[in-house]
Amino acid sequence: MTLTRRQTCLYQEHPEFTARYEAIAPGLTEYLAEAMRVFAERR
Repeated sequence: MTLTRRQTCLYQEHPEFTARYEAIAPGLTEYLAEAMRVFAERR
């Protein structure tokens, strides 16, 4: 697992990160996590 993929997991599990992005738009945390996963895989 690359550093970026590990960061994605940590971000999803971090309550402050999740709260910040879910307050902007429901589901945004998962959307960002998926975007980071795709980026990490293509790097």
